[in-house]
Amino acid sequence: MGLTDLLSIGSGSLVGFSLGLLGGGGSFLAVPVLVYVVGVRSQHVAIGTSACPVAVNAFANLIPHHRARIVKWPCAAVFAISGIAGAAGGAGTGRSLGLGKSRKDGDG
Repeated sequence: MGLTDLLSIGSGSLVGFSLGLLGGGGSFLAVPVLVYVVGVRSQHVAIGTSACPVAVNAFANLIPHHRARIVKWPCAAVFAISGIAGAAGGAGTGRSLGLGKSRKDGDG
């Protein structure tokens, strides 16, 4: 196990702990940690990489909330669909303004 693996494990645990403690903010914390601590060279790769553990943690957190019947599903569905539309609009606007190039550079 190399240094990058150890940094990934430690950083992932720290981000997971803060997610559990605060209940959110995974992407906000994970991307800078991946870039500045783990050494992922591209912020675009860090964003894509962070999406997986953040999504898995969110889903794992959803299950007990659903079982406890504390999810307001109609509101959650509207919020999710609106968020997807907003993210797509923001990404499209950013691309058209040249604010970031989505490229496949070699961090994968």
